[in-house]
Amino acid sequence: MRLKGRYLYRGVSLAMFEAQQGRLLPKGSATQASFHYDGDITYGDGATHGPSLANAVIGHQKCSESHPDALLSFTTDFEVAVRYATAEHTRKGVVFVVDRDLLEPHGVREAIVTDYAHDPKKPDAEVLLHCLHSVELPQDIIVDRIEVFPK
Repeated sequence: MRLKGRYLYRGVSLAMFEAQQGRLLPKGSATQASFHYDGDITYGDGATHGPSLANAVIGHQKCSESHPDALLSFTTDFEVAVRYATAEHTRKGVVFVVDRDLLEPHGVREAIVTDYAHDPKKPDAEVLLHCLHSVELPQDIIVDRIEVFPK
């Protein structure tokens, strides 16, 4: 199911924006994942047996730090992105604005977390993007970068 809205937003701290030189870089390169019976995933999460995009989505939204992958988190809610960009009371952050109509022509796919995860950790209209041809998301899908400040 496609969430409403033409635009997706990703909020990052100014430090992350500068460290990644204004690019959209994920922490890893995998778009599929497998889970082990180590308590990371629980019954009813929606995980599948063997490697799958569903498992990568579930792992990413539960704890992207321990599941580095090629998925990047976005939201359909600008204010949610602002909260992420200015978390921990940073002085300034940046919100990337991505046009969903540009995703397919540039080889980018979206995975809506609620389509995969039955009990999302953060029910904030999260959409994960990944590029089919490279790890980095193409600059051509970005239509704006907006500086934001804590409220």
